[in-house]
Amino acid sequence: MLKLLPCQLMSFCKLQQLVTYLLLPTGMRFLASSVPSNMKFVNISGAGLMDPAVIRFSPAIKIDYNVHTLENLVVHDNMEDGIIIMHNDVYAGAKIISSTVRDNSGTGVTVHGPFFEVFNCQLTGNGISGFEYSPAYTADEALQIRAGIRS
Repeated sequence: MLKLLPCQLMSFCKLQQLVTYLLLPTGMRFLASSVPSNMKFVNISGAGLMDPAVIRFSPAIKIDYNVHTLENLVVHDNMEDGIIIMHNDVYAGAKIISSTVRDNSGTGVTVHGPFFEVFNCQLTGNGISGFEYSPAYTADEALQIRAGIRS
């Protein structure tokens, strides 16, 4: 379900902007992209059920090749991890700013590569931990990353 709310509820937004509330059963996934982007004012909850037949879960947001800035996000009450970042571009300045990642069943934010910055964020009440740095990939994760990159 995608629900858009007028931004006039927030005093620092212009009237033309929108605040987005996302409720996706499987979450969001960003494949490899060489173009940086900004995700702002997004609320994601209740995501993470990848396959109910075999009880397979997915994170609320998964980014394969991160060149993005995530700002003022609220990622909460999801069935698995809140945010997983597989690889960060060295020169992109990828970061998460002024966001809340809370009450997810898994880890709040998992980063598999260096060069990622966290500013003014609340990572609380997550099932495993708030933040995890894990430089290793499983064979399945490596295959998924390679599948998302076109030569």
